[in-house]
Amino acid sequence: VWEEGQELILPLDGLEENEFNTLTFDNTMNPSDGPPEDWAVRNVRIVEEALPEPDAEQAQQYFALAKDDWDKRLIAPENLYNACKRFGLSRDYLERIENKPPLYAAATSRARECRGELNATWEKLKFTFIKALEFKQYDKAKGTLYQALKYFPDKSDPKHRMIKSKISDLE
Repeated sequence: VWEEGQELILPLDGLEENEFNTLTFDNTMNPSDGPPEDWAVRNVRIVEEALPEPDAEQAQQYFALAKDDWDKRLIAPENLYNACKRFGLSRDYLERIENKPPLYAAATSRARECRGELNATWEKLKFTFIKALEFKQYDKAKGTLYQALKYFPDKSDPKHRMIKSKISDLE
């Protein structure tokens, strides 16, 4: 069983500093005039990360590095991961600037695009792994997991830890 979460970055301008902020889960998939359906949200983990001090120069440097990683994402899988990280860092260095420069929108957009490609790659690898298991192709399943590790090289990433756990299960 795959247990993984969804990551959502909350916009800073939607949060109140030193106040209680409420996160609401609204099931918009079921119309209110239809039959009621049971659904639940479980294992919610909210991670608060300190934003770095505003630094437009640092943001520009991370953006340039991220673009380079993005351009080389087909050369080495970890480049896609690094591009996502660096586009996010570029955005973070601009987050607390009141009049955000155009780079903020570009970094935010590119981080979203990058994350989308990384997630799509993850879903394909996960499908290939599950399919290999169903056909008892354990070497292929294990190889797929090792390939997936290349896309998630950061040992602190939950997907990296999950992949390592699945590899251990196969050994």
